[in-house]
Amino acid sequence: MAPIEQHEKEGPPPRVPKKSDEIARAELREIVESRTFSPSRRLARFLRFIVESYLDGETERLKETVIGVEVYDRPPDYDPKVDSIVRTEARRLRKRLDEYYETEGRYTRIIISIRPADIYPKSTCALKHCPPLL
Repeated sequence: MAPIEQHEKEGPPPRVPKKSDEIARAELREIVESRTFSPSRRLARFLRFIVESYLDGETERLKETVIGVEVYDRPPDYDPKVDSIVRTEARRLRKRLDEYYETEGRYTRIIISIRPADIYPKSTCALKHCPPLL
């Protein structure tokens, strides 16, 4: 797996129109309030941070060092080369999202996921003829 820093240099995927943000935020709320995510506040906090940062156009915050400090309360001099908490938790988050969509989120309109090897969120429409939301 490529390190997150490599993808940070490539930049985020293109943004979509703001009218879809409300749908994405509603799905985010459903996920973090679900039984699948309620036992893990840190994963819910991580997901909320990356999706909201992306929707707010603050993609500069989608960096391993920023997430380490703001989500995982690491010190300002946090070095992801020494402490892999963000990469480790990103893998856990991807697995938890898969679990959510296999169970209580199986009938949702959209699917929010985290692309492999980076931390940019994306969406997939669960309905036919639906544009991407993230």
